[in-house]
Amino acid sequence: GKSHAPKDVANCVVREIEKLKKNGISTESFNMAKKKHIGRFIRGFNSIDAICMAQTELSVMDCDLFDAFDIIKHMEKDYLEDLLLDLDKLSAVLSVVK
Repeated sequence: GKSHAPKDVANCVVREIEKLKKNGISTESFNMAKKKHIGRFIRGFNSIDAICMAQTELSVMDCDLFDAFDIIKHMEKDYLEDLLLDLDKLSAVLSVVK
């Protein structure tokens, strides 16, 4: 995203990831985010452009729109928390375009 202070934003993201790794993701936050993504996904069917773009992006991963919906629908909090543990701030990269 855009920022006048990209390093500060990157540091905030790293701090939040570390906090989530330590404390876990709250069930309430997880459920709210999951519902939000499902809603956005369904709303995307109102736009032919969105459908075409999504299908094009997914085809690279040998998936289609219905596979993506199933992945979102069946996502579990424990899985995301395990993914967080694999994130390493020493492997992170910040790219700034001026």
